[in-house]
Parts: sequence; C-alpha cells; structure tokens
Amino acid sequence: MRGEGPFVTVYLLLNGDLVAEAWFETWGCPVSIACGTWLTHWAEGRSLDQVSMIEPDDLVRVLGGVPLGKEHCPELAVGALQDAVHRARERGGKQL
Repeated sequence: MRGEGPFVTVYLLLNGDLVAEAWFETWGCPVSIACGTWLTHWAEGRSLDQVSMIEPDDLVRVLGGVPLGKEHCPELAVGALQDAVHRARERGGKQL
C-alpha cells in the first residue's frame, strides 16, 4: 500500500496493442479522481500510441480547467498513464 500524499496509479489490460480496460487508484482529492476517471475511460479502445500522446494540458482543456492549487492533478494522472504505457511496452503488450 502506498503512503500518504497525492498519487495516481493507472493499470491497463491490453488486447494486442489496444487498451481493453483501464482503471486507476488514487490517494487524492476529487480533482485527482476526475482526472483518473476521464483518462481511463478515454484510454479504453485506443492504441498505446494514441494513449501516449495525451498531455496534461489536454486533460485540463477537456475538464474545463482545474481549481487553483490543483494544477498538479492532471500532471499526476497523465504521468501515471504514461508510466502504464511504458510498462506495457516493456512487457510486450501483456496485461498489467
């Protein structure tokens, strides 16, 4: 189990190069939850190449902005998604 503090972890279940399922864990605020929720729903059905292209600013735009002081939330969520993509590629597309 992770310690306290903001974190987001993203998990991917792949079907070849496509994300069949995506889910996340977070120890954070409602903004972190919103970021993780949107990213994981968006990632499903897309290729790893498509998923790897999203940036934190893209997430901020889609969510209509984030409250002052919560700018780190999209960064955490996108970083977690990119980490999951990296792990998937290292394992040759096997489930994570």
